[in-house]
Amino acid sequence: MKLNAMLAEFHAFEGKWDWQRPLHVRLEFADAPPIRIGLMGDGGSMRVDFLPLEGPLDIGEYGAILIRDVSEGFAPGLKGADVDLYGIAAGETPFAGVGIVHEGRAALCFWNWGDELLWGSWDARFLCDWGGAAPRLM
Repeated sequence: MKLNAMLAEFHAFEGKWDWQRPLHVRLEFADAPPIRIGLMGDGGSMRVDFLPLEGPLDIGEYGAILIRDVSEGFAPGLKGADVDLYGIAAGETPFAGVGIVHEGRAALCFWNWGDELLWGSWDARFLCDWGGAAPRLM
């Protein structure tokens, strides 16, 4: 699949937003339907669906939901590239995340840590304690 864009949805409060913890990420492809990656409401499960992002949205005193195009800034070299998507399993967790594979290597990963959606390189997932269960692509 050819990745056209990667959009991320963030919570902003008092003008500040944490780019390391998106609420959802939407991957748009030239030759496949777009997908949205996020967390389930249980705080422990991942979700991949075909829904649009929910923002931008002003939520008054609680801040705002912003949408940012992170195609170039966060994942340089992936925009316009041919990629494959794989699930990430860890120990007893059959679906702990999503890996974007480009040129035979995991170029960018999304995973659930507690009740937060985290993202980073394949090596960055080792910053989390998986309880001795090494995450793997499936």
